[in-house]
Amino acid sequence: METKVFIVAGGPGDAELMTLKGQRIIDSADLIFFSTRFTPQEMFSNTKSSCKFYDSFAYSYDEKLQLVKEAVSKKQITAFVTMGDPCLYGMIGGLTDRFENEQIDYEVIPGVSSFNAATALLKRGMTGLGLPNTAICTTLRDREDGEEYFNLVAALGASLAIFMSVELLDRVIHVLKKYYPMTTPVVVICRATWQEQQIAQGNLLTISDLVSEQKITDGLILVGEFIDKEYDYVLEKEFTERKKKEAAEREAAGKNK
Repeated sequence: METKVFIVAGGPGDAELMTLKGQRIIDSADLIFFSTRFTPQEMFSNTKSSCKFYDSFAYSYDEKLQLVKEAVSKKQITAFVTMGDPCLYGMIGGLTDRFENEQIDYEVIPGVSSFNAATALLKRGMTGLGLPNTAICTTLRDREDGEEYFNLVAALGASLAIFMSVELLDRVIHVLKKYYPMTTPVVVICRATWQEQQIAQGNLLTISDLVSEQKITDGLILVGEFIDKEYDYVLEKEFTERKKKEAAEREAAGKNK
């Protein structure tokens, strides 16, 4: 049976960062659900003239399901566009569970998350030589034990990408300063890759004032030494020599078989 229902990653905002497959599905869709607040209209510039658009937040999951069932019966294509990548705060569980219960075939199209876009803007990796081996995506929102849970995350000392928590920045800093030096770099990026993107860069001591000055009210918070740490050429040399030695040992072992 040909798939007619798709959950499509809309990417971080720049229409050119949408995957080719995702864009093809959007262009061929008969019904599109999307967030009117967070979705750039450029990605819909080549949709069919007959395509119907629905605000995702204006319909319950059961109402969406009914519209999908009607579309499937007509062999129409439905696309649910979620910004970033659906696996991170995409709220797709209410859809996928219902589709599976109704035996509706569907596909999830992955894409570029806002934290991928944000680190690309900074031209930095969250892990690497001389940096933590752990990078965590988290949020302080939508948990009854949010601050307690966030303490457990912060205690790991990892590189952090904190979603949907800019309005809670003071609480974020209150927790982080228990586990990170106050000089730890922090960047807040609002609407990464959009034309109106905003970037505030400081540290745990200064970031709150910088965000207030720019009147940033939402976005992504990046925390960690990866943001501005100088590259370690000594570690690079040690790493390269170790890998060369391992390669030589593997080659020698292969010859002795």
